[in-house]
Amino acid sequence: MRIKSIIIAFLIPFLFLSCEKSDLKFDSEFKESYDVFQKFKASSNNSYFYIVTGNSFFGYSWETKLTVKSGKVVKREFYFTKFESVQLPPNGWTAKELDEILKKRGKEFEESLKKDGITLLEYLQWVEDENNLGKLGAKVGYASQIQTLDEIYKLAETDWIIKRANAKVYFETKNNGMISTAGYVVGNCQDGCFNGINIKSIQAIR
Repeated sequence: MRIKSIIIAFLIPFLFLSCEKSDLKFDSEFKESYDVFQKFKASSNNSYFYIVTGNSFFGYSWETKLTVKSGKVVKREFYFTKFESVQLPPNGWTAKELDEILKKRGKEFEESLKKDGITLLEYLQWVEDENNLGKLGAKVGYASQIQTLDEIYKLAETDWIIKRANAKVYFETKNNGMISTAGYVVGNCQDGCFNGINIKSIQAIR
């Protein structure tokens, strides 16, 4: 009888732990998506690219393409798809759009870019490789962070989709089961309040 009591006392903490509710708002959805990602990572030899999107209420939108090879980010490409309500042409920014943007922003904007050692075209679109990762992005500030999908899933699990008071939490898996949206908005904030990530596309590198 004493042995039975000892066994029960030993098991009680584990029973409570197994019954604890997850801190994640989308616990089962996250686990399913993470499993899909693990299979994708294995099939792609952990080499892929993904495109992160962003936008602002003030007429700005942008994309960042990150290339990962063997689990390491080797390239980051950034481009505004809309700036000062001027749309990015199919073949990239041209002098016509640059002039239109400068008319809207004024010469002061161009002068401030010169002080930073960057042209308007370099501000609107740029590419970093392994030799200068993080350097161009530091001058613009809109680009997605240099991180792998492993790191993104970790941020989703530990920050972006945990349950919060007075916050709307989002989690979607429209990239063939992998993360497309993960994050939250506190209160009724309307612009620049989303904490998280929106991923437009995830593709293996063959």
